[in-house]
Amino acid sequence: MHDTTTNTGEVQRDLSNEYHVVFGAGGSKAILGATGAIVAFEKCGFTKFATIGGVSGGSIPAALFAHGVSAQELLELAVGADFTKFLIPKSGWLSRIWALLSKYRYERTLPLKGVYSGKPIQELIDEEVTSWPAGFWTMAASLTGHSVLFTKLGAYWNWKHAEKPEGFEGPVSVGTAVNASCAIPGIIDAVEYSGWHLFDGAIGDAGSCPTLPVQMRLGASPDKIIAFDLPDDHVKKSWWLRTLWHLRCGGSCGNIDGMHPTEDEGNIVISPTINGFHGLTFDLTRVAKWHAITASYIATVRRLEKAGLIPTERKTAAIALCEQLEQVSFDMPLGQYAVVQVEKIFAEHGFSA
Repeated sequence: MHDTTTNTGEVQRDLSNEYHVVFGAGGSKAILGATGAIVAFEKCGFTKFATIGGVSGGSIPAALFAHGVSAQELLELAVGADFTKFLIPKSGWLSRIWALLSKYRYERTLPLKGVYSGKPIQELIDEEVTSWPAGFWTMAASLTGHSVLFTKLGAYWNWKHAEKPEGFEGPVSVGTAVNASCAIPGIIDAVEYSGWHLFDGAIGDAGSCPTLPVQMRLGASPDKIIAFDLPDDHVKKSWWLRTLWHLRCGGSCGNIDGMHPTEDEGNIVISPTINGFHGLTFDLTRVAKWHAITASYIATVRRLEKAGLIPTERKTAAIALCEQLEQVSFDMPLGQYAVVQVEKIFAEHGFSA
């Protein structure tokens, strides 16, 4: 780490390659939220990390970011892309609705086939990320419930107990690993690799925003891990969903709530609140997208500010953008007007979409 001193006497720290970032699960919310966080990282001077990883929806922006895709490019992709094209429907809408209602049961029963194919996700990532970025990692879950940690060097087939990564049995593309990490049981087809069927990285034994593997296998100390972790969708707390959960499982499914990192463990946790749509909603309005990106930018800057991690030369501009965005309301019927405001504010700070 290199320190410099400004003419005001303040010590400036070069934070490049000192911190690790983890982007947690959350479907479309994770894609958009991570994009807002990455814009904030760039604005705050975090353009490099020791490692960049993510699971489920968070693995998509993580892979692109690790490959060197800029915050501007990610913003354009997130706002401009039709998320419905990321998946190929394999059944009628009634079957798809039933699969969504059965999501939490399927996380226990682990059916190999879903109502969607995730091949477009794999193709998108493989087209953009042609070789494995040095610091990138992602995780998928196996039928045994263990999480598999994928890195450039190989795979920890049981991350808790493996002493070192094993070589891949045949080349694995980044797209294959990301597709596996996004394979929500019963909703998106499981990915077969090396004789294993792999599922959503958020349902394994490492949690929905896995920070412990970064410590145990990638050499990070807890206080050097920035965890971008979305809270569980609000619908998960509803009585009707929990009733359906118990009825469908016969009382044998265990806890419906996900595993999340806490700051008690020493991590820096960024947890924006993104309302208005479910993480498995992919037909999104521009209002919904900008709301998610804006909320995540604000949460990221405010948490980095609290931790004292924004260099002085970056702080004024990063917080100015934050304060301008905090004045914008996405409450309907003003949503469309909010989009105009937000796009103008971001453009004034060098970001357009």
